[in-house]
Amino acid sequence: MRTAAPAALVLLATAGVAAAGLSVVYRDYFAGPVGYLLTEPERAAWQRVTTDAEAERFLEVFWLRRDPDIATPENEFRLEFERRVSAADHLFGFGGTRGAMSARGRTLILLGMCDTHR
Repeated sequence: MRTAAPAALVLLATAGVAAAGLSVVYRDYFAGPVGYLLTEPERAAWQRVTTDAEAERFLEVFWLRRDPDIATPENEFRLEFERRVSAADHLFGFGGTRGAMSARGRTLILLGMCDTHR
């Protein structure tokens, strides 16, 4: 148990150093609702991103992997995701907390709106 703490500190320190090279635009990109979509391998890869150019390439691939129809100019998945984030913020925001960052908001974002008219 004692050896886990230093290893965890090294991991956190390394992640902080990598993020320090990124501009504000990218540094906290996955701290919001988009972070719900990260797979564990993607999370590990993001930890190794150190420049804005690398971040841009990472995000291009990140969203492209989720595009259901690359033949169209828009990414339908991303548009639906952004629509759900907006709905979650509107419906579930309270105090200083974004609705998309609440448990109900996360559920709406990941699963979509329920259909109460069935």
